[in-house]
Amino acid sequence: MFTIRFWLAYGLCISPILFNCTGESFDFCKNPIGSANIQRIHNGYICFQEDFNACFRVEFTPSDYGFNCVLFTGHPVYGNIADVGEVECLGAITTKPANSEYALRKPMIEGHGYIMWLSDGTYGRFYLHSITGSGNEQTANVSLQYPFLDEAQLHHDHSA
Repeated sequence: MFTIRFWLAYGLCISPILFNCTGESFDFCKNPIGSANIQRIHNGYICFQEDFNACFRVEFTPSDYGFNCVLFTGHPVYGNIADVGEVECLGAITTKPANSEYALRKPMIEGHGYIMWLSDGTYGRFYLHSITGSGNEQTANVSLQYPFLDEAQLHHDHSA
């Protein structure tokens, strides 16, 4: 009986992926499980792993805003960053760019997504929501997730 009522109540909705039954669109762009929202000021560090491994620095200069990869002495994991372009949110970053797209520095662009390749073979992803403040009081508002598995890894059949 419950199955029939459920089908009658919800099964008549046309295109349930794009709209709910009231015709309102769903918000598909939410941060994935295991992600975090952080804020960093000029020269603030963001690290994907503990103990200052896999870090990058937020830099605001008069001529440029950038994310710079940093390797701390005695900490073996470093990385390179790729800008995947404009995306709606962290969850919209679903693939990794080609190896040639990674560099030690990438400009900060609001609304862009980034992938960080780490020297231990793992990846992290992050999204720049906004840059707030002015002068020496600027802050980068970022969502990030580590580890990041792209669509190919998520749908890989491990049973073979």
